[in-house]
Amino acid sequence: MKTTAAARTQTQSKSESREQKMNTVMTKMIVVAAIVGASMSGTESQGAIITSGNFSLGYGYNKLAEAGTVVSWNGLENTDPRFINVNTLGDFSLVPTLTGITYTAGGTAFTDRELVNGGSEAQSAYITTMSLAGTWAGTKPADAAADPNYRITINITGIKIWAYGYEAPQPRTLVLRETTPGYTQDYATFTPPFVNTSMYNPGPWTQNTWDTLSNNYTTSGTSSTRSLWLGPNDLVHADLDAPMDGLEIYGNVVLTYDVIPEPTGLLLLGTGTLLVLARRRQRAT
Repeated sequence: MKTTAAARTQTQSKSESREQKMNTVMTKMIVVAAIVGASMSGTESQGAIITSGNFSLGYGYNKLAEAGTVVSWNGLENTDPRFINVNTLGDFSLVPTLTGITYTAGGTAFTDRELVNGGSEAQSAYITTMSLAGTWAGTKPADAAADPNYRITINITGIKIWAYGYEAPQPRTLVLRETTPGYTQDYATFTPPFVNTSMYNPGPWTQNTWDTLSNNYTTSGTSSTRSLWLGPNDLVHADLDAPMDGLEIYGNVVLTYDVIPEPTGLLLLGTGTLLVLARRRQRAT
């Protein structure tokens, strides 16, 4: 009888030991499921993006009216439907605000994105400022989180300008400068070759392209603005610098937002819980 009782006690002890080990394993599974689930959920809740179409905008520097005196960068010389500026693509818009300081009367025109003889009434600029406002005005995406945490980025993929290397003897160097607060930097300089012929003739004018601008400026919200300055590197003699015409701006606008997290973590945690409940039910029977 004693031997049988001892054997029964030993068997019960082994069973309880197995039970403790199983409970420990289950607990670890729950912890791992929670950690993995939280990790995966965090990864999957990172931002989604919507990108606009590609904007292509062209501006000449001329009078706003035939008999007027106000001169500015504008798109009035674009009459061909292929070259008329479109500032809104879908839910996105890119609207430049351009200002210039007039160099002189007489020069070229920028008709349908082509530099042509503008005659004595044409104008040109020697300093230009650009403010590019990018906006998204769409409805909340279906997969956006309760708080989408919208962020917007203006990508400037190219800026082109025609310039005339007038006023010897020293070359006139132009610089494109980013003046966006907190994001200021200078891009490559450009020195048009010196010429001493009529400014009316587009032949001596030289076009330069900046296509490697930095595009890491992202702000919170659904609208943002980038600012640039284009003009002489030598501000002391700025009034003698290279006149400019035919400005083109290329780019797109990107919206980033947080999405609804996938229920991966809840699924794994629920699986661990079900295993524990199943184990307890097995013990009860």
